[in-house]
Formats: sequence, C-alpha cells, structure tokens
Amino acid sequence: MQADTSTGAADPAQMHGGRRQGAYRSALAHSGRVRLARLALPALAVAVLLVMVLVMVVSRATPTTTLDLSGSAIRDGKLVMASPKLDGFTADGRPYSMRAARAIQDLAGSGAIDLERIQAKVEMTAGVEANVLADSGIFDSEANTLDIMQSLSVETSDGKRADLGSAAIDLADGVLTTDDPVRISLPGAVLEADRLRVEDNGRRMVFESRVRLVVQPGAIGTFASEGEAAAGPGG
Repeated sequence: MQADTSTGAADPAQMHGGRRQGAYRSALAHSGRVRLARLALPALAVAVLLVMVLVMVVSRATPTTTLDLSGSAIRDGKLVMASPKLDGFTADGRPYSMRAARAIQDLAGSGAIDLERIQAKVEMTAGVEANVLADSGIFDSEANTLDIMQSLSVETSDGKRADLGSAAIDLADGVLTTDDPVRISLPGAVLEADRLRVEDNGRRMVFESRVRLVVQPGAIGTFASEGEAAAGPGG
C-alpha cells in the first residue's frame, strides 16, 4: 500500500508566482484607471468651465447689452424688479441672455441685489448652447461677487452637465468655490466630489474629498481624441 503524502498545501513557487501575477494585474488596473482619468479630464474640464458662464454673463457685458426693467417698482425702500431681462454679448462676441423671476435691491443698503430663479443662456461654440439655472443668488456690485446659495446647474445642448449645491464666485479674480457636493456628467463619464475650487477663470480645477470618476469603456476613444485636441500640437 502506498501512503498518500500530499498535504493539500500549495507549492511555494506557485504561491509566489500567483502573488506576482495578482500584483501585476492590480498595477495594470491602476495604470488603466489613471490613463482613463487623464483622457477624461479634458472633456470634464469643458463641463466645469460652463459653470463660469455666470461670471461672463454678469461681469462681461458690452455696450450693446439691453436691460429690461419694465416691471420695476419701489416698495418699502426696496427696488423690486419683476422678471428682469438682460441680453447682450460677452467680451468675445458670444450672445447671451439672462432672466430672473425677481430681483430686489435695498436702496439704502449696499450694491447687493437678491436674485430669484435665475436662468441664463450662452452660446459656447457654433451650434452649442449652455443653459444655467439657479434657485437664488446675491450679486454684489461693490464686492464684485456672485453667491449662489442653493442649487446651480449648467447643461449644454451637446450633453454635458454640471450640478453644484452652491457656488461663491469672485468675479474680479475669476474664482469659483463650493463646499457642497459637485456632480459633473457628460456622455460616458461622471465625476463627483464633495468640494470644488475653480481658479483663473476655469484654467485650474481642484476637486476635494471623496472624489470619484467613472468612465464607460465605450467613451475612451472620444476622450482620447478630445484630450489630443486639448493638448494641441506637441502636447
């Protein structure tokens, strides 16, 4: 009778090889995630930049701008403007329009104007428009700031969207900050974070706390081409 000397233990060499393969697969997966993030970020940056549309709308009006305040009245020392409308062109010639359900300014106070149910539309590129919606905001002409206290959304006609819980915009410095959750989506990808800071009129973006990027495999080619276009020759 032959004794069975097998103990069922794995061969140490096989175990070592398995660990190496596992580590390789993990590193490869991480490399893939980093690559996908790099490919997706140029397109995501476009979506984030759309939030800065509000900066352009408020701060870059040209002499061709028309302002409709036909529904204005003074009540209790405050200028109440019903359905104010602002139409014009940005500094680089793009048409825009801005509407609010109501705007209120305390005539005895500072230059702050309370805005309710804000809607804005700006042409981004030929055939592509961005629509901005905000529940309420305060525009301070003296401090040159725009504070959106509640939800802010920016959506483009080509499928990009940015949703922020709030936004504080410094018009002079071109800075937008929010400590509320941010969600940016476009065809094939979603980026979420708890906080966001946009600097230098959108050229620098810092996402903080629980940052999560999800990219659909089918969108990789699109992001790659957009990334190459954003990098330019020699990029």
